[in-house]
Amino acid sequence: MFRAFTPADLKSALLELGVAPGDVVMVHSAFDSFLGFQGGPVDAIRTLQEVVGARGTLMMPTIPFRGTAVEYALGDPVFDARQTVSRMGLITEVFRRSPGVLRSSHPTHSVAVWGNRADAIIAGHEHAETPCGRRTPYARLLEYDGRILLAGVPANTMTFCYFVAEELEPRLELPVLTRETYPMRWRGSDGSVQVTNVRLFSLHLEHDLNPLVRELQRV
Repeated sequence: MFRAFTPADLKSALLELGVAPGDVVMVHSAFDSFLGFQGGPVDAIRTLQEVVGARGTLMMPTIPFRGTAVEYALGDPVFDARQTVSRMGLITEVFRRSPGVLRSSHPTHSVAVWGNRADAIIAGHEHAETPCGRRTPYARLLEYDGRILLAGVPANTMTFCYFVAEELEPRLELPVLTRETYPMRWRGSDGSVQVTNVRLFSLHLEHDLNPLVRELQRV
């Protein structure tokens, strides 16, 4: 009641943050934190689309599990980009079902994308042998000089950091990825089930990004 805001207010806030038409934006969100928002998830998504415009691109991670990727893999799932539910929050699930949105078929770390560069961003992700490396939408976020928006979520939801971790792995003492590969199944657009052998994030990987947040705030 006392902190009510409309989609127009949300648009103004995004513009004030520096999000501009033509931008590529990776959005992490928790609709439960949109206290006072006078609209639903669809209104939030439409507002984001209005801000980046027809020349821009919206990205949202649509990872199909909570917990660790290794635990998920041991359940022998079959990932289907059209049917498998996103476990990354209500906005991501509504977004992946929205008109014009494409979703990569990577079996553990899929991304839903809308906008000008959607096809290029998701291309080939299903064949990537690691979740967030050079052949993935997370790398293309960097290539397109994208922005990351945290809407009601802490910094440890920032999946782009896993791209950074994969890049740094050869220089780190602790493993970022498992040594073994996991045969992960996914369903293609023709209905056939295919397999990609993927190294997943190590169970020993530290996920606390607070030191990074403190450094960013200092800078």
